[in-house]
Amino acid sequence: MKKILMIFTTLLAFANEMFGYSEYGEYGKEFVVGWGTLAFLNAAIAQLQGRDSGALWFFLSLFMGPFATFLLWITYEKNGVA
Repeated sequence: MKKILMIFTTLLAFANEMFGYSEYGEYGKEFVVGWGTLAFLNAAIAQLQGRDSGALWFFLSLFMGPFATFLLWITYEKNGVA
């Protein structure tokens, strides 16, 4: 768990440097927190759907964001029917 937290904080620091400040003001922190929250939610949804790996969906969501959520939604099989 400590390694995951360390990786997550490193990614947050990197994203904050990348999106941290512009001529319009500071906007990176909210973006990074929202994107990270979405990644955690996608991992939880994947595990609740019985997917193989929540961690895979977490990292996929870090890079794909809402598109990963859309993939989870369209590939969900309820009672064996897509």
